[in-house]
Amino acid sequence: QSHPGYEVARYGGYLRSLNDLWDYDNIAERVPAIVRSLCSLNGNYYLVPVGIHKTNVIFYNKQVFAQLGITPPSGPMTFEEFFDLCDLIEQRAQERGLNIYPLEVGDGMGTDWAATQIFETIMAGYDIQLYEDFINGRATADRLRPVLELFKRYLSYAPDDHKARNWAEACGQLFNGRVAMYMHGDWANAYFKNRGWTPGVEYGILPAPGTENLFGLVVDGFVVPKGGNVVSGLRWVHSYTTLQVQTMFNPVKGSVSPYTDVPDSIYTDDYSRGVVDELKREQTRFYPSFTHGMSLPNEVLYDLHPKISEFVEYQNVEQSASAIVQVLGRGTYSISWNIV
Repeated sequence: QSHPGYEVARYGGYLRSLNDLWDYDNIAERVPAIVRSLCSLNGNYYLVPVGIHKTNVIFYNKQVFAQLGITPPSGPMTFEEFFDLCDLIEQRAQERGLNIYPLEVGDGMGTDWAATQIFETIMAGYDIQLYEDFINGRATADRLRPVLELFKRYLSYAPDDHKARNWAEACGQLFNGRVAMYMHGDWANAYFKNRGWTPGVEYGILPAPGTENLFGLVVDGFVVPKGGNVVSGLRWVHSYTTLQVQTMFNPVKGSVSPYTDVPDSIYTDDYSRGVVDELKREQTRFYPSFTHGMSLPNEVLYDLHPKISEFVEYQNVEQSASAIVQVLGRGTYSISWNIV
């Protein structure tokens, strides 16, 4: 399993071109232009798309809001509105003697990338032009400082022991009513549904602050290495392009199908159907996730995760802004991103 962009590019000559499979399964005509573009590398396709996730969402526990006597948010929020809501949650919890936190992180137990994704989402919501410059290696420390200040504010509302939990356990905190909201990717939707919750009933989903009409894009897919059993590899990736497998796979994983001929009726909740609509909407602006290896060179991303973890630990805005820029400067940028 892999992601397009830099994650596939890092494997260089080890992967078999899948141009013939793309032709055989008519993939180019069946996926949105953004997916087709991401999967093309130097005029070749090395990855078959399997599912699409959106990274810039907030999950919230409706029962916690009722317990605190707070009306849940009904639509997109600015950062100030979001943090005002966090203040109100904190205040009401203290007044009622409840050990409820406004937010979670889920950056421990092997999923330190969950903190990088919050940083990524805040950056996109703060300034999408900065995001484009960042993934092209052109961000400056001065421009990153406001993003880190917002991230620092986010962290102030999370439990001190958030490093003790991975992203799924952070979802468990929300499920059990110990936190009110969590900024994460929509694969968490499958977590909540598989635990018996119904979107819109026990929990709600909103775009992250400042990201209305933005789509933090993760494309999951499969590759076929040149060595080994290539025939079985081709059969495997072909199977994921079929309507039967797409229909069975994506609703369970919480992703949506990249294939436009898969009927919307396979999705059982309004959120997933809304994501499908966003993929088709002209005003949707897609930004490829760097947290998941798509839009930053591998050598940059591997060094970025520890720098974000360091920021989460010490929350030194000046030091971390400079350190992150130094990491960006060590990259070789072979893909030019134009998302604005």
